[in-house]
Amino acid sequence: PGDEAYPNPEVFRDVKLMGFDMNVNDIIGRSCNVFFCDGDEELITEETFYTVFLEKLFIKSRRKYALKNVRLGLTLDNKIGVHGVFRAMPTKALEQIAFATEGLELDHVLQFLFPSYCETVQVWKENKKGELKPVDEPVEPWLLEQQKSFFEVTLPSVLKKQYYNERGDEKAYSKKIRRWEDFLSRFVQYCTGSPFLCHPDLIKTEDDMIKIEFSASEMSGDCLPEAHTCVKTLKLPHFVYDNNADALLSKLRKAFDHGGFGQA
Repeated sequence: PGDEAYPNPEVFRDVKLMGFDMNVNDIIGRSCNVFFCDGDEELITEETFYTVFLEKLFIKSRRKYALKNVRLGLTLDNKIGVHGVFRAMPTKALEQIAFATEGLELDHVLQFLFPSYCETVQVWKENKKGELKPVDEPVEPWLLEQQKSFFEVTLPSVLKKQYYNERGDEKAYSKKIRRWEDFLSRFVQYCTGSPFLCHPDLIKTEDDMIKIEFSASEMSGDCLPEAHTCVKTLKLPHFVYDNNADALLSKLRKAFDHGGFGQA
């Protein structure tokens, strides 16, 4: 707060993404002491909401302890000096190892995807007693191949095309990634609930990745892609929109804009 390069609307957007859900009108006109019991009786104004209230809430309270713990972690509880570890390391290398990059890279996102193919479909068949019972039968080989082609070719091509189209205007792209409005960020946030991914070296199991699941039983006809953020899963119909890239792009954009049924 107070940084001219970081305007108040962007500050407010970011604190909301961090979980801030208080009504601003319930804060302005009251003192900080009401919220922090710190003896500060000066009334909060629209300006000091950003420069004082949010600073106390996010930086001088829990954020202060988080930063302290980061420092202790980097220094092994003050047993080593940070400068001794990093002084010979180029700043660019340090940023790549220790911090997130600005915006998502295409290869980074693709590394996080893994498929779960629909290999059986449920059909109703009459048994010897004349009763209709659900039976699982293998999908047609061509349909399984279509799912594999979708995962290996169609989906990456859609992500790649949107990524490079947006990067064609670097100034506009830079604004988009700061607001997590670029296509890759929206895709990752839709699938996981967050626009960020950890470093690929930190992937331990498939639970750390984004599952692209093809379903015949849960996904019908022309439905939108369905996200289950708690398990980092994107569900798609097993016929995958006939592997049509334009249809996929249209479905994804609609899902991003409307939340997507089943997002949890």
